[in-house]
Amino acid sequence: MFKLFSKKKLIKKQDYIFLRVVVKALPKKYSYLIPQVCEEFILDKKPNQLGDKGTYTLSLNAKLESNFSNKSLPQFFVLKDVYVWNMVKGSFEQIELHILEGMLAGFRVNAKYSELDFNKIDTLKIKEKHFIIEEKEFLKRLIGKMPEEVYYQLEIESTFKIELEEENYYVLKDLKDGNYLAMDEKGAVYAMIHDPYEIEKIFDTKESFFDALSTREFNISEYFDVKTS
Repeated sequence: MFKLFSKKKLIKKQDYIFLRVVVKALPKKYSYLIPQVCEEFILDKKPNQLGDKGTYTLSLNAKLESNFSNKSLPQFFVLKDVYVWNMVKGSFEQIELHILEGMLAGFRVNAKYSELDFNKIDTLKIKEKHFIIEEKEFLKRLIGKMPEEVYYQLEIESTFKIELEEENYYVLKDLKDGNYLAMDEKGAVYAMIHDPYEIEKIFDTKESFFDALSTREFNISEYFDVKTS
């Protein structure tokens, strides 16, 4: 019999090559992802309608999930600030990998594979974005009361924790392209700049930060525009 309605796969050979090269370039702690990038485990991909442009969800072989699933890892997190050189743009292209219980469950890339130089992958500033409600509650307790006009300039509800050099930072605002406004566990406020890479303490206390925002002495967008120009 003819299979008149057989589903055509969206995943291509180039997808496997791309994912394999990227995961091999990651720090050693993520080496558990390497054997997962194979046709036996990753069966297909589909556009993630809820994600940003270029975001895909991977269809995994349920029969092999027990070989790669790791319940000791966070249930879900995103590896951010991984960069691949775009030969057409002449700049680095940011990509993401989505990890579900230790399994590669999706990715985001906004470029054609033919435009990317797989010999130039930058993972030095890689970060994990976690989606844990405890982090939001911790940040709210750390911040305490704040003026309403300050609250609406930040993104407290979508915060996530960044771990760098054994220090924890909680994102106050994601300025995209690897740039963040964040607070440490003592209440100091930092600017995290991707290019050129820099972590700068801009306020020693949360009180001075809130006052500067309230009085318009400090403008978040203007500050980052100057730092990244």
